Amino acid sequence: MNVFFVFFSHFCWLACCLWVVFFGFPFCALIFKHSVHLFFLMARYKKGADAERELVQLLFGKGFSVVRVAGSGATSLPCPDCLALSRKKKMAFECKAWSGKYLNISRAQMEELVSWSRNAGVELFVAWKIPRLGWRFLRFKDFRENERNFSITLKEALRKGMVFSVLVGEQKQLPKHA
Repeated sequence: MNVFFVFFSHFCWLACCLWVVFFGFPFCALIFKHSVHLFFLMARYKKGADAERELVQLLFGKGFSVVRVAGSGATSLPCPDCLALSRKKKMAFECKAWSGKYLNISRAQMEELVSWSRNAGVELFVAWKIPRLGWRFLRFKDFRENERNFSITLKEALRKGMVFSVLVGEQKQLPKHA
Protein backbone atom coordinates (compact mmCIF):
# COMPACT_ATOMS: atom_id res chain seq x y z
CA MET A 1 0.00 0.00 0.00
CA ASN A 2 2.92 2.36 0.66
CA VAL A 3 4.27 1.85 -2.86
CA PHE A 4 0.85 2.77 -4.25
CA PHE A 5 0.74 5.90 -2.11
CA VAL A 6 4.21 7.05 -3.20
CA PHE A 7 3.24 6.48 -6.84
CA PHE A 8 -0.11 8.24 -6.33
CA SER A 9 1.54 11.23 -4.62
CA HIS A 10 4.08 11.64 -7.41
CA PHE A 11 1.35 11.23 -10.01
CA CYS A 12 -0.77 13.94 -8.30
CA TRP A 13 2.21 16.28 -8.16
CA LEU A 14 2.98 15.76 -11.85
CA ALA A 15 -0.69 16.20 -12.77
CA CYS A 16 -0.80 19.47 -10.79
CA CYS A 17 2.26 20.83 -12.54
CA LEU A 18 0.86 20.01 -15.98
CA TRP A 19 -2.54 21.46 -15.07
CA VAL A 20 -0.94 24.73 -13.93
CA VAL A 21 0.93 24.99 -17.22
CA PHE A 22 -2.20 24.43 -19.30
CA PHE A 23 -5.16 25.61 -17.20
CA GLY A 24 -4.09 27.60 -14.14
CA PHE A 25 -3.64 27.22 -10.40
CA PRO A 26 -7.07 26.53 -8.72
CA PHE A 27 -7.43 22.88 -9.73
CA CYS A 28 -3.80 22.18 -8.74
CA ALA A 29 -4.45 23.51 -5.24
CA LEU A 30 -7.49 21.23 -4.92
CA ILE A 31 -5.57 18.09 -5.98
CA PHE A 32 -2.62 18.91 -3.72
CA LYS A 33 -4.95 19.49 -0.74
CA HIS A 34 -6.55 16.06 -1.20
CA SER A 35 -3.24 14.23 -1.69
CA VAL A 36 -1.90 15.75 1.56
CA HIS A 37 -5.10 14.70 3.37
CA LEU A 38 -4.73 11.17 1.96
CA PHE A 39 -1.11 11.06 3.17
CA PHE A 40 -2.14 11.77 6.79
CA LEU A 41 -5.01 9.27 6.66
CA MET A 42 -2.71 6.56 5.32
CA ALA A 43 -0.06 7.30 7.96
CA ARG A 44 -2.63 7.03 10.75
CA TYR A 45 -4.05 3.79 9.31
CA LYS A 46 -0.55 2.29 9.04
CA LYS A 47 0.25 3.22 12.64
CA GLY A 48 -2.90 1.51 13.91
CA ALA A 49 -2.51 -1.56 11.68
CA ASP A 50 1.13 -1.95 12.75
CA ALA A 51 0.08 -1.80 16.41
CA GLU A 52 -2.58 -4.48 15.81
CA ARG A 53 -0.02 -6.74 14.11
CA GLU A 54 2.42 -6.22 16.99
CA LEU A 55 -0.22 -7.20 19.54
CA VAL A 56 -1.13 -10.31 17.53
CA GLN A 57 2.54 -11.37 17.51
CA LEU A 58 2.92 -10.76 21.26
CA LEU A 59 -0.18 -12.83 22.08
CA PHE A 60 0.82 -15.62 19.68
CA GLY A 61 4.23 -15.75 21.37
CA LYS A 62 2.46 -16.43 24.69
CA GLY A 63 0.52 -19.39 23.32
CA PHE A 64 -2.77 -17.76 22.30
CA SER A 65 -4.55 -18.53 19.07
CA VAL A 66 -4.95 -15.07 17.59
CA VAL A 67 -6.54 -13.37 14.64
CA ARG A 68 -6.57 -9.81 13.39
CA VAL A 69 -9.99 -8.92 12.04
CA ALA A 70 -9.50 -7.41 8.59
CA GLY A 71 -11.53 -4.28 7.97
CA SER A 72 -12.80 -4.11 11.53
CA GLY A 73 -13.07 -0.32 11.33
CA ALA A 74 -14.51 -0.27 7.82
CA THR A 75 -17.47 -2.62 8.14
CA SER A 76 -20.98 -1.68 9.22
CA LEU A 77 -21.05 -4.69 11.54
CA PRO A 78 -19.54 -4.16 14.99
CA CYS A 79 -16.42 -6.20 15.68
CA PRO A 80 -13.12 -5.81 17.55
CA ASP A 81 -9.69 -5.43 15.94
CA CYS A 82 -8.17 -8.65 17.33
CA LEU A 83 -9.26 -11.86 19.04
CA ALA A 84 -7.08 -14.02 21.29
CA LEU A 85 -8.17 -17.44 22.51
CA SER A 86 -6.70 -20.08 24.78
CA ARG A 87 -8.27 -22.91 26.74
CA LYS A 88 -8.42 -20.66 29.82
CA LYS A 89 -9.00 -17.19 28.42
CA LYS A 90 -10.94 -15.58 25.57
CA MET A 91 -10.29 -11.92 24.80
CA ALA A 92 -11.29 -9.31 22.23
CA PHE A 93 -9.22 -6.17 21.66
CA GLU A 94 -9.93 -2.75 20.25
CA CYS A 95 -6.44 -1.42 19.51
CA LYS A 96 -5.46 2.23 19.72
CA ALA A 97 -2.05 3.67 18.94
CA TRP A 98 -2.30 7.22 20.21
CA SER A 99 0.29 9.63 21.55
CA GLY A 100 -2.06 12.12 23.19
CA LYS A 101 -2.77 12.82 26.85
CA TYR A 102 -6.20 11.19 26.59
CA LEU A 103 -8.05 8.52 24.63
CA ASN A 104 -11.62 8.96 23.41
CA ILE A 105 -13.81 6.25 21.93
CA SER A 106 -17.17 7.23 20.50
CA ARG A 107 -20.22 6.18 22.44
CA ALA A 108 -21.58 4.22 19.46
CA GLN A 109 -18.33 2.30 18.92
CA MET A 110 -17.90 1.43 22.61
CA GLU A 111 -21.51 0.31 23.01
CA GLU A 112 -21.23 -1.88 19.89
CA LEU A 113 -18.00 -3.44 21.15
CA VAL A 114 -19.45 -4.14 24.60
CA SER A 115 -22.55 -5.68 23.03
CA TRP A 116 -20.43 -7.79 20.66
CA SER A 117 -18.20 -9.08 23.48
CA ARG A 118 -21.19 -10.00 25.69
CA ASN A 119 -22.86 -11.80 22.79
CA ALA A 120 -19.63 -13.69 21.97
CA GLY A 121 -18.81 -14.44 25.61
CA VAL A 122 -15.34 -12.90 25.49
CA GLU A 123 -13.64 -10.35 27.70
CA LEU A 124 -13.21 -6.96 26.00
CA PHE A 125 -10.09 -4.82 26.33
CA VAL A 126 -9.08 -1.54 24.80
CA ALA A 127 -5.39 -2.04 24.05
CA TRP A 128 -3.70 1.37 24.07
CA LYS A 129 -0.14 1.43 22.73
CA ILE A 130 1.46 4.45 24.35
CA PRO A 131 4.71 5.67 22.76
CA ARG A 132 7.80 4.91 24.90
CA LEU A 133 5.57 3.39 27.64
CA GLY A 134 4.22 0.28 25.91
CA TRP A 135 0.81 -1.35 26.03
CA ARG A 136 -1.92 -0.75 28.58
CA PHE A 137 -5.02 -2.93 28.58
CA LEU A 138 -8.16 -1.20 29.77
CA ARG A 139 -11.60 -2.51 30.59
CA PHE A 140 -14.86 -0.80 29.75
CA LYS A 141 -15.32 0.18 33.41
CA ASP A 142 -12.00 2.10 33.38
CA PHE A 143 -13.43 4.75 31.03
CA ARG A 144 -15.43 7.80 32.01
CA GLU A 145 -18.69 8.23 30.14
CA ASN A 146 -20.03 11.51 28.81
CA GLU A 147 -22.77 12.35 26.32
CA ARG A 148 -20.65 11.79 23.17
CA ASN A 149 -17.91 9.33 24.09
CA PHE A 150 -16.00 7.28 26.61
CA SER A 151 -12.67 8.73 27.65
CA ILE A 152 -9.66 8.11 29.82
CA THR A 153 -6.62 10.27 30.51
CA LEU A 154 -3.09 8.98 30.04
CA LYS A 155 -2.50 9.28 33.78
CA GLU A 156 -5.62 7.20 34.57
CA ALA A 157 -4.69 4.62 31.92
CA LEU A 158 -1.24 4.16 33.44
CA ARG A 159 -2.80 3.72 36.88
CA LYS A 160 -5.81 1.53 35.95
CA GLY A 161 -4.56 -0.36 32.91
CA MET A 162 -2.89 -3.76 32.96
CA VAL A 163 0.54 -4.35 31.49
CA PHE A 164 1.00 -7.24 29.06
CA SER A 165 2.55 -9.67 31.57
CA VAL A 166 -0.48 -9.28 33.86
CA LEU A 167 -2.92 -9.68 30.96
CA VAL A 168 -1.43 -13.03 29.91
CA GLY A 169 -1.17 -14.28 33.49
CA GLU A 170 2.60 -14.21 33.95
CA GLN A 171 2.34 -11.74 36.84
CA LYS A 172 -0.31 -10.69 39.33
CA GLN A 173 -1.47 -7.12 39.54
CA LEU A 174 -1.00 -5.45 42.89
CA PRO A 175 -4.17 -4.07 44.47
CA LYS A 176 -4.76 -0.41 43.65
CA HIS A 177 -5.22 2.06 46.44
CA ALA A 178 -7.56 4.98 45.83
